[in-house]
Amino acid sequence: MVVVTWESRCHWVTPGLPRHQVSLGARHCVAKAIATLRPDVLLTVGSDGLTGHLDHVACHRAVQRALDISSHVPPVALGAVLDRHAVGEAHDQATSVLRRKVGSGRVTGVDLDPKVVTVTGPPGTEERRRRALDAYVPGLGTAKPKSLSCHRVGAGDSVLLRFVLDSSGWDRDRFVKLRCDERRGSPRVTQ
Repeated sequence: MVVVTWESRCHWVTPGLPRHQVSLGARHCVAKAIATLRPDVLLTVGSDGLTGHLDHVACHRAVQRALDISSHVPPVALGAVLDRHAVGEAHDQATSVLRRKVGSGRVTGVDLDPKVVTVTGPPGTEERRRRALDAYVPGLGTAKPKSLSCHRVGAGDSVLLRFVLDSSGWDRDRFVKLRCDERRGSPRVTQ
């Protein structure tokens, strides 16, 4: 298995183009990367950008549109989503702990139905994710929920995400299958 992290060198934002729209350059840049790397599995965010952030939504759209024009279609192409129920629980828990509204209101999640694929990470996934959240905001991943404060970690979507992971499981990810051009074959997902 080859794991590739790719830093965008594309110009996601085009002057005069709203941030939520994808430039042709971004679509072609992603399509070129897919054709060059020829991945068997392609992971991105779902259509809501996971967090509703406009740049994340634009990333999903660029990947989705790139799949339509790329010379290579990965056998598996998935977009990450959050469980709507876990998001609701996270809102309640975070509000109770931090005593204020948490998040932008754009993080909504999806209903878990048979089309949603759940993947459980290997041992150590929870620890690595908690440390990664700590790198973003010190203490956000590893501190006990009751010891968190808005002064220390803020009240944005990253804080809400921490509570979502507490609710849904730090070692689990959920994905939906991305649409691919049917004429060239669609991604296959086995459960």
